[in-house]
Amino acid sequence: MPGVAQLIEILVVGLCIPDQVAQMIQITKLVT
Repeated sequence: MPGVAQLIEILVVGLCIPDQVAQMIQITKLVT
């Protein structure tokens, strides 16, 4: 299931760079 793999990659990257992920989350929240 590629969808799950992508989610795992996103989570791993999030653990590596939580700051960028936090900014992306804030941006997505503002956009939506």
